[in-house]
Amino acid sequence: MTSRFVLRLTTLLVVLCVAVPATAMVARVTVYFAATFNGASAPGSGISAEIGSVDEFGPPGVFTVVGGQLRVSDAGLATDAALRANLDRLFTGGKVTIEFDLFCSQTDSGLTLRAEDDADSGLIDVGFDGFGGITIDGEDSGESYQSSVPYRGELRLKDSLFGNSTYHLLLKPASGSTISILGTMKSNAPLRMEDLQIIRAAGSPPGEFFFDNLKVTSNSFSTKY
Repeated sequence: MTSRFVLRLTTLLVVLCVAVPATAMVARVTVYFAATFNGASAPGSGISAEIGSVDEFGPPGVFTVVGGQLRVSDAGLATDAALRANLDRLFTGGKVTIEFDLFCSQTDSGLTLRAEDDADSGLIDVGFDGFGGITIDGEDSGESYQSSVPYRGELRLKDSLFGNSTYHLLLKPASGSTISILGTMKSNAPLRMEDLQIIRAAGSPPGEFFFDNLKVTSNSFSTKY
């Protein structure tokens, strides 16, 4: 075997090892709920979803679709009003992400975004408390939001092998610094999610909020080879 042949064989093996890895990981995104509020309304309702379904509870007229957005508005309520975004199937797994666009017309009226499990025990509440502050499960996060500022929001919930699950809330304004809040969830049970709720509490001062591009997704990874 000549030295030139050995050199060519070695070069070929190196190229094959670099070009064809033994395994490759492929990310797969599963969408459990999606609503852009741009499509035709479902029969009997002014609100529909592309994936999943929507239910309303409480006084009528609080949740309406205006200009391709979900408008949450009232002059003050005697009873709670809620919109429930039902996932098209129960999520169970390691990580789920809730995405949304949010616009608060004021900071002196409250709103709650709740992730709910199939036991109705409440996974986590993200609150805009009516005093300009952001709360997690009723506790002050130390962060505040502004009125008339469009936010792109992401709430990431992650199961933990040991101890309680964790959350990471991101609120990205159209300009300026991103609000980032991390912490531990109250439950140490396996992560499960059945629906997402937007809640206007009774007794809250008059307010107006806009949601858009509401989505619940999860990433999973598999080997390609």
